[in-house]
Amino acid sequence: MTSEKENPSISLARQPVFDADQTLWGYELLAVSNSGPFAARDFDADTVAGTLASSTYMGLQQMLERGRKIIVRFSEEMIMGKLPYALPPKRTAVKIKGGSQIRPEFEKALVQLKEDGYLILLADTDATTAEALFQLADILDVSVADLARVDLTAIQAKVGAHECRFLADQVHDQDLMTACKDKGFSLFQGAFFKQPEKISVKQIPSNEASRFQLMRLIENEDPDLDQLTDVISTDVSITFRLFSYINSAAFGFRQKIQSIRDAVNMLGWKKIRNWIRVVILNDMAKNQKGSELVVLSAQRGKLLEQIAIDHDYWGFNPESLFLLGMFSLLEAMINCSMVDIVQYLPLDDKLKAALCGDSNNEYLPLLHLVEYIEDGQWGEAKNAIQKLGLDGDKVWAAYYKSLMWGNEINELSKDR
Repeated sequence: MTSEKENPSISLARQPVFDADQTLWGYELLAVSNSGPFAARDFDADTVAGTLASSTYMGLQQMLERGRKIIVRFSEEMIMGKLPYALPPKRTAVKIKGGSQIRPEFEKALVQLKEDGYLILLADTDATTAEALFQLADILDVSVADLARVDLTAIQAKVGAHECRFLADQVHDQDLMTACKDKGFSLFQGAFFKQPEKISVKQIPSNEASRFQLMRLIENEDPDLDQLTDVISTDVSITFRLFSYINSAAFGFRQKIQSIRDAVNMLGWKKIRNWIRVVILNDMAKNQKGSELVVLSAQRGKLLEQIAIDHDYWGFNPESLFLLGMFSLLEAMINCSMVDIVQYLPLDDKLKAALCGDSNNEYLPLLHLVEYIEDGQWGEAKNAIQKLGLDGDKVWAAYYKSLMWGNEINELSKDR
């Protein structure tokens, strides 16, 4: 019998890329397996490309429908085998690695891809990279972890006269994003979007506070569907979206559901609660990065919840960890201080302290682990898993499940 480790399921994680206005430009796609061991194991280009070509990634169509671009790294062998043509031109950036030489056949294949509408993204360059590769590039991926050492003037000289955009990679905060923008970068990738642009609001606006009141209601231990029905009935926006959701093709009911009470009863407490959580976060996320932050928050919640379920000897409550992950990006969503935000959240003091970054908090290392995983820092994630005494295989499988959950949330949020 074939084991999961011998024949793992593959999904793709998304690394968002933003433009200078912090509007979502597209995603770089990374392969993720549902099996371990969890290690510094970045699946190769062939795995990513093969997964895409076989149409096994359910979230790809959602991205393309919204006009986003995708970045996929391809090996020379896969490019020579014409695998990039499995993906749509105009929407796909073919990521290649810099090298000191380029074979004439490979150069010809890249030129043909460009003529056919694909973007060429050049990464992993240094002083020895062949000049022909620079001149083929539509986008140049530059690590800015040490921005002071980045000389765009010298790089531009290698690119030549043709138009080429610069993508700043490893942009860890908003200050670095601004510095890169000033230096001439026009695309940005990294953890910066998960931080607030500025903290200018001292108090939570009244409309946000009312949303938190609804959140408190659905987090009661004893569900009151009648009270929930009454609260939903007073909110036209939520009522409209509830009917749109339950009457969608995903449920396939023969007759349209036209009663809020029927909708709540048919969905059940757990589903309606998760749905309302996402709707509330969507309403709060008013900046350009909002939709991406909502999906990422949902993935964080599902990952932490599954870790708690799989490691029940910890004594951590899965539902509490779900909320910890779900609320962990609120500061970036509404540009308010987390210290102010936690006053409204239905959480105990320890969870609130973790959200505020209390260095002595027992939950904080879990949030750090989540950040390492979603940023693709596999070495740091492996170390964190070992320090926490977790089962790496289970963590990796939990991350895979969280990506599946994120795809569902992405579909739910698409009409935002």
